[in-house]
Amino acid sequence: MVELLRKYFAGAPVTFLLSAAILAVYFVTAVQSGSLERNWVDSTLAQDWILFAPEMHDPVAMLRAVGSMFIHLGATHMALNLFMLGLLGPELERAIGSRQFAAGYFIAGLGGSLAVMLMDTLAPTAGASGALYGLMAFLVALAVRRKMDLRAPLVLVAVNVVFSLVSGNVSLWGHLGGLIAGAIVAWPLVAWRKGTAPLLLGVLVVECVLIWVVGTSIGPTA
Repeated sequence: MVELLRKYFAGAPVTFLLSAAILAVYFVTAVQSGSLERNWVDSTLAQDWILFAPEMHDPVAMLRAVGSMFIHLGATHMALNLFMLGLLGPELERAIGSRQFAAGYFIAGLGGSLAVMLMDTLAPTAGASGALYGLMAFLVALAVRRKMDLRAPLVLVAVNVVFSLVSGNVSLWGHLGGLIAGAIVAWPLVAWRKGTAPLLLGVLVVECVLIWVVGTSIGPTA
């Protein structure tokens, strides 16, 4: 099993670490709550990290914007996102590089958090889906760069967007925010050029500032 994992994640250490972190956080919340499916109930970690804009009015609470990317609501939610990360992550990371992959992942995830704070302010939200939708945008850009058939990655994006629109138990704005943020940086990531690193850092800084501004403007009484 260990050897199989080593081979599968070869050249993709960030994907492996993200997957391990998602699993670890899930099991901590499950132990704290005493439940595999209602793991956010009575879990101090889940309650501290779930994205909820009215609680994001001080520097510590800002950690929710990142922490919520590792919190999942039930084993099925966690398993589906872990599967998608394992499906898309290794190929993308090996293609664009680990540092670029990590930057893109968190840019997309923070984009999802920001979109929820702006468009669905009072909705508690958790999960890696925003970051994963960003990975789909990177996959499309990578196909363009390699001059590959775009039908498969575009169908993947379309199916997931339609699912987000018709399903009542997912965060539409978290998904769309991650997809949009991912699309903004997708081409610079896959067509890496001199000056791309400062661009990505600038996007991350802008996202953090906007999350801070939105969080403080909503305040604890919203």
